[in-house]
Amino acid sequence: SGAGGLFGLVAARFTVVEAVRSETEAERLGRQVGAIGGVLKAGSLTFIADRRRFNNVAIKLKQLRLGNEEICRRVVTCDDAWLTMDRLETLLAVAPTEEDLESIAPFDGDPKLLATCERFFYVAQHVPYFRRRLEALKGRLLFGHHAAACLDELEGVGAAHLQLASSTGWRDWLGLVLAVGNQLNAHTSRGGAKGFDLVQASNAGGRAHVF
Repeated sequence: SGAGGLFGLVAARFTVVEAVRSETEAERLGRQVGAIGGVLKAGSLTFIADRRRFNNVAIKLKQLRLGNEEICRRVVTCDDAWLTMDRLETLLAVAPTEEDLESIAPFDGDPKLLATCERFFYVAQHVPYFRRRLEALKGRLLFGHHAAACLDELEGVGAAHLQLASSTGWRDWLGLVLAVGNQLNAHTSRGGAKGFDLVQASNAGGRAHVF
């Protein structure tokens, strides 16, 4: 027991205990991508090789002045007051493509490490049919604009119809045109007509075709 006690005393005095520190997410990813200093800084992890596109998307996202989660929430809830045509065009320009979604899908790390564009893609991927939603919302707005324009034109046509229907001068002019046509075609198969087609008259190239 004396020898054992002595061995225990020596082991307690001279044994080196190695403490193993686990890597952080930033260190692990930094080691994988070869980051300077071995640590990946927040907002620096990017998958987009096209730097021009990266910059354009980042600028447009900044112009929206909302967080990624809030942007997606407004798209899902169809916030008509916020989703103007200009904003829809902007969102369609930054919406992730199929390739973007495939690139971001395997990422299971800390989203804070992702760069501006990738972080937006990371959030948008959880909204089913994100781009199609935007296209549908844009189509609905365009339909409203086209429908309003058609209604304006129909109102103009209706007003013109009422004026013509109540105009005696218009009727007299049509009667005069019919009389002149019958006189010119008196000895032909076109003579003695009871009326004429206004569409054909407006498209005709000469008198013989009109009456």
